[in-house]
Amino acid sequence: MNLSLLPEQLTVCQLAPDASIPAWTAGRASFLSITRTPEELSIVCPASLVPDSVKQVSGWRAFQVEGPLDFALTGVLSSLAGPLAQAGLSIFTLATYNTDYVLVKADQVEAATKALRARARRTTNPFRTGRPITWKSARPRSSMCPRAWKMTRAARSANCSPECLSPSSEHDHG
Repeated sequence: MNLSLLPEQLTVCQLAPDASIPAWTAGRASFLSITRTPEELSIVCPASLVPDSVKQVSGWRAFQVEGPLDFALTGVLSSLAGPLAQAGLSIFTLATYNTDYVLVKADQVEAATKALRARARRTTNPFRTGRPITWKSARPRSSMCPRAWKMTRAARSANCSPECLSPSSEHDHG
């Protein structure tokens, strides 16, 4: 799984549930999420768009999971939220049709990156937009067959026997 850190600071806004979508959201925002529920109209957008009179919590940065993601995938957010929670970092999450976003407070980006790197197999500089952080598999490499490790999840299930996925499996694939 690859992540990119989006360049802009974002703001999370709350308006009345029956409020119209504000004109200040129109235009070419690099990131804009609008959600209406019976309780509120919630808007996440660049901080520069939001008038001071709007109820808001500003100072967020977003890690984008590079997608598109298959709707059948499970555990994507938990694999990110877990290390961040263990580091004591609060998050705000969003999902779109293609991918997921994990927002952390801007002053905690370095701590979040450190927590996520601790779980990462390979990292590149996340402070440059578009540079990925690649995550470890949930299973440590030493606990599965080397051939199965190299295959994608779909290939493992299609081409490798179940014992490949068992801990410390060492057998011949012929």
